[in-house]
Amino acid sequence: MWQSFDQRKFPRLKVGCDVSLEDKNNRSFFSSETENIGPGGVCIYLNKSIPPYSPVNVKLKIRDQSSDELECTGKVVWCIQNKTLNQPVSRYDIGIEFQNISAEDRERIRRFILARNV
Repeated sequence: MWQSFDQRKFPRLKVGCDVSLEDKNNRSFFSSETENIGPGGVCIYLNKSIPPYSPVNVKLKIRDQSSDELECTGKVVWCIQNKTLNQPVSRYDIGIEFQNISAEDRERIRRFILARNV
């Protein structure tokens, strides 16, 4: 469907992980689930749009051996309204690029993806 998104620098895994997000421009807080995740970023579902280039704080709970949340800053790189028939509320698919993520956390995501793709 989104062929241009399939040519990423970092591979993505379609998996739901808990995520908390703070829109730093509006001081708004959201809890959601990822649609997919990769070492370079995530796609999440929200019932509200966040404009592209908005800075965000990200707390991510991946389902691996560690119970620690990953924390980093990020930037919204795209926001697409996804209307579903017979649904009163629009959903937004939001792509977030990780920024200021530690090398250890990026590697943890990479290992998580590799383990799930076996």
